[in-house]
Amino acid sequence: MLDLTQRQWVGYTVLHPFEGFEDMRWKKGGSLKIAMLIVLLGFFAAVAHDRLCGFQFRTVSSRDFSIIPYIAGTIVVFAAWVTGNWSVCTLLDGEGTMKNICIYSAYSLVPFITQAYINVLLSHILISLAQNTLYNVGRHFLNNVNCVIDKELVNYLFKLAVA
Repeated sequence: MLDLTQRQWVGYTVLHPFEGFEDMRWKKGGSLKIAMLIVLLGFFAAVAHDRLCGFQFRTVSSRDFSIIPYIAGTIVVFAAWVTGNWSVCTLLDGEGTMKNICIYSAYSLVPFITQAYINVLLSHILISLAQNTLYNVGRHFLNNVNCVIDKELVNYLFKLAVA
């Protein structure tokens, strides 16, 4: 049996998503504080992407910078995701609680957030096509992990989790 600390669950779910989220469900692992820290790091990654990327990848000029779209695009979208997932879970007699959905969803964002920071660093080195490929790989991985979360946490069949 695994006896992991709250911080170790993050790495375990990244490296072993199927086993990690299932073990975290049954052993009641994960921490809401760490989940909120991950969401905050995601917010900073979004700001870093637009402010610190190489000039060929910048989408926002320096004069037009406002923090409100970043808050809406990260924290508000994450809250809407958790609320929507909990609502569907409640309507379809799932087993997930809002706290668990928040923790699992935040933990599933770790590879995507890590990739965002790596892309900021690589944007000064790589050309557009290579970095675009990295973004697409990260997005597909995130979609697969979210499907695993729906299957493991809410206890849906695979067919319902994909739909």
